[in-house]
Amino acid sequence: MFPSAIDGDLLELVHLSYGLRLVDDAKHLQAGDVFKIETHIVSVINSNAGKTVRVKCFAIRGRKPVIEVVSTFLYHSNYSEYDNTFEFFDTLDYSIELATEADVLQSVFWMAPPSFHVSMQ
Repeated sequence: MFPSAIDGDLLELVHLSYGLRLVDDAKHLQAGDVFKIETHIVSVINSNAGKTVRVKCFAIRGRKPVIEVVSTFLYHSNYSEYDNTFEFFDTLDYSIELATEADVLQSVFWMAPPSFHVSMQ
């Protein structure tokens, strides 16, 4: 039922949280909508309490995600192996506009010329 990354006993499973979110700019659900479901394990982390697993699922209508479901649960036991532990993060994309090629080089701290301050006394 679960991949080898989640090597746990279902009798030790404790549900921690469940979140449901309508994706930004998605049209509301209507009768007759057909969805494809995509599910990804986004983290498997060992702790003193056991192995915490977080799963993210998207309901996709056409080619656009409509609903995001995030579920977190715990296999309550003592896990000492870390071979299959991981965590994916959502990150924001950044764009920096630089006017010239020289600005690109000067944006790197070790390429920028040192600045000198001269004061008169």
